[in-house]
Amino acid sequence: MKLKRFLLIIAIPLSVVGVYVSHAFLLDVARFLSMHPWVLIAVIAAVVVQLLGHILRAQRTKIVIDQAATSSLRFQFGALAVGYLFNTLLPFRSGEIIRALVIARRLHISLLYTFSAIVIERATDLIFLGLLVIIGVLLIGGFSQLGLVVAAIVGVSFGLVIICVTLLLKNENESLLRCVNWFAQLFNASLANRIRFKVWSLIFGLQSFLNNPKLVRQYIAYAALSWLCYLISSAIIVILLLHIINPAQFIVLGVSPYVIGLNPLDANSYQLFGTLLPISISSFNLDIFAKVTWSILMLPMTAAGLFALIMYRPGNKKTASKIVIDPYTNKLMRHRDISQEFPAFLETYFKGFSLSRVLHKIEVTGELSLVKFFKGGSDAITVLALKDNKLFVKKIVPAVHTERLRVQYKWLKKHASKKQIVDVLAEHKATDYYAIDLSYNPDHISLFEYIHTRSLKQSKKALDDVWRYVSRNIYDLDKESSYPRERDVYIEERLMKKVAGAINVNQDLSEVVHHKKIKINDQVYDNFYEIVEKIKSNPDAWRDLSIYRKSKVIHGDLTVDNILMDTKTDKPFIIDPSDDNQVRGPIIDFARHTQSLAAGYEFLNNDDGPVSASKDGKYISINYHDSRSAKYMQLNDYLDTTLAHKYLTETERKTVVFHTGLLYGRMLAHRVVINPRNTLKYYAVCVVLLNEFYRQYE
Repeated sequence: MKLKRFLLIIAIPLSVVGVYVSHAFLLDVARFLSMHPWVLIAVIAAVVVQLLGHILRAQRTKIVIDQAATSSLRFQFGALAVGYLFNTLLPFRSGEIIRALVIARRLHISLLYTFSAIVIERATDLIFLGLLVIIGVLLIGGFSQLGLVVAAIVGVSFGLVIICVTLLLKNENESLLRCVNWFAQLFNASLANRIRFKVWSLIFGLQSFLNNPKLVRQYIAYAALSWLCYLISSAIIVILLLHIINPAQFIVLGVSPYVIGLNPLDANSYQLFGTLLPISISSFNLDIFAKVTWSILMLPMTAAGLFALIMYRPGNKKTASKIVIDPYTNKLMRHRDISQEFPAFLETYFKGFSLSRVLHKIEVTGELSLVKFFKGGSDAITVLALKDNKLFVKKIVPAVHTERLRVQYKWLKKHASKKQIVDVLAEHKATDYYAIDLSYNPDHISLFEYIHTRSLKQSKKALDDVWRYVSRNIYDLDKESSYPRERDVYIEERLMKKVAGAINVNQDLSEVVHHKKIKINDQVYDNFYEIVEKIKSNPDAWRDLSIYRKSKVIHGDLTVDNILMDTKTDKPFIIDPSDDNQVRGPIIDFARHTQSLAAGYEFLNNDDGPVSASKDGKYISINYHDSRSAKYMQLNDYLDTTLAHKYLTETERKTVVFHTGLLYGRMLAHRVVINPRNTLKYYAVCVVLLNEFYRQYE
C-alpha cells in the first residue's frame, strides 16, 4: 500500500494544479461544444474510438508481460491509464516509469523487463509516427520544413536504436554482454550478481517473446489496430474542425497530438504542427482544434488513471506468500530474490562460455528451470534443475565431447541395478551439446560438505565405506602385472600431449615451462620436462609405473566431489564415473582420492585468485596459497597410512603420487580455457607431485 499512497500523494495535488492551469481553455472547449452539439457528438465518437485504441494497446502490452506473469486486460488498461495520468501531470513521459512500477509491483515480476516492454512499445510508436510525419511533410512542403523532418528523423533513429539494442540483447551479442559483465564487475559481488541476474532474466523474457512468431504477429497486429483507432479518432476532429481532407496534410495534423508531450498541460503546444505547415488555417480554428484534441487525448485517460490508481491493489509480502510459485520456474518472477543463487553460471554466461549459453537456451525453451549451478573443474557443467515440479541433475558437455560423457551414461546404465550408485534417467543429443539427466535426492550432500560438518571419525568411516563398496561391487581385479605399452600410451596421451596443448594457448605456461628449475612456494624443484625425463631415465621408477593390478571396470574419477553421502544412513553414493583410461585399476581411483585430499583439488577449483610467475634470483618462481583444510590433511594421512596399505600393493603405493601429478597435468588442457588466471596453480601442483614421486628413487 506504500506505493499506492505515495502515488496518490503526488497525483491528487498535481491534478488540482492541472485543473487550475487548464480551466480557462477547458471552459472555452465547453462553450464551443455547447454551441455546436454536432461537434459534441463527433467528440464523443472520437473518445470512444480513442479508448478502443488504448484497449488494443493494453492488449499489446499484455502479450509481452504475460511471458513473465499472466495478467488481465482490465489490469493492463488500468496501468496504462495510470501512466497517462502521470504523463499528463509530469513532464518527459514520466508516467511510463510509474506504469512499469505499477505492473511490476502488482504481478511481482522484473521491473527491468516490464519497463523494457514499455520502452519497446514506445520505440515502435516513435518509428511509426516519425515515418508518417516525414512522409506527410515532404508531400506537403518538400524541404521547406527541414527542421520538422530532422526532428522526425531523430525520433525514428532513436526508436531504431532501442529496437536494435533489444535485438542485440535477444541475440546474446558478445560485445554487449561483455559490456554488461564489465559494468557489473565495478560493484561488489552481491551487486554484480544482481545486475547480471536482472539482465539475464531480461534476455530470458525477450527471447521467450521474440522467439515465438505467433506472439510477434499478434503484437504487430494489435499495434497496427491501435494506431488505426488513434488515426481515426484524429481524423474525425481534423476533418470536422479544420475541414482538411488532403491526405498528406491530414497525416501531419492527425499525428501531431501524439508527438507533442514535453509540456502536456499546455494545450497551445498542439498548435505547433499547424503553424509550421504552409496551409491556410484560421487562428480560431487552429486554437479550437488544439484545445479539443488535448481534451480528447488527455482527459478521459487521466480520469480513468485516477480511478484506476484509487482502485489499485499493489502486491505485498502477505499476498505473495499465498501464491504457490517457485521462483526458479520463472526467472522473471520476483516473489523472492534468487540473484545470489548461481553466481558461477551468471559470470560464465556473460563471459560467453558456450555451455552456459546452451543451458540458457534449454531453459528458454522450457525444458528445465535452473535451480543451482555446480562449479566444477572439467569441460562439463552440472546443474540442479526443475521440471514438472521434480528436481533432477543435468550434466552437459559440448558436442565435441559427447563420447566422453556418453561413456559415463553407459557406465551408469550398466550398473543401474547396483545400490549406492546414482540413477541415470535419460540422455539428450543435440547439434551443439550432449546431456544426461541424473536422479536427485535432497537427503544427499557432497562428501566435501560431509567431511567439514562431521567428526574426523565419521569422515574416516566414510572413506572406509567408499573403498569397501568399490572393492566389492566395482572392481574385477587381475593379479599385479607389468603393462609397459599401456603405461607409454597413457603418459604420452594423458600427460605429455595435454601439457603441450596447454602451453600452446597459455602465455604464462609457455614462459614458465622452459626453465630447468622452478621455485614453488619457496621450494626448488626440477621443472616439468626435466623431472619427466629423470623419471623415464630411472629404470626402477619407469618400471614401477607399468606395474599395477588391472580391472575390467573402474570408476575413474573418484574425487571427493564425486561422492555423495546420505545424511539419514551415512552411506556413500557414487556419481560421475570416467572409465576411459588406458591404465585401468584401483591405482587410478586412489590417485583421484589423493588428487583431492593431498593436493586440495576442491579448494583449488573454488580459488579464483590469480597467480603469476616471477623471477626469484636465478629461478622462475610460482607462489600460491594452499588452502586445504585441516580435515583434508588429517584424512590424507589416514589415506596414506591405513587405506593405501589395505587396498593397494606396495608398488601401487609408490606410484600413486605420480598418477596424481599426471591428473593435474592432464587438467591443464581445460584449465587454460575455463579459468586461465589460475592455471599456474595446477601446473605447480603437477610439478611438485612428480618430484615427490621421483625422490623415492634417489
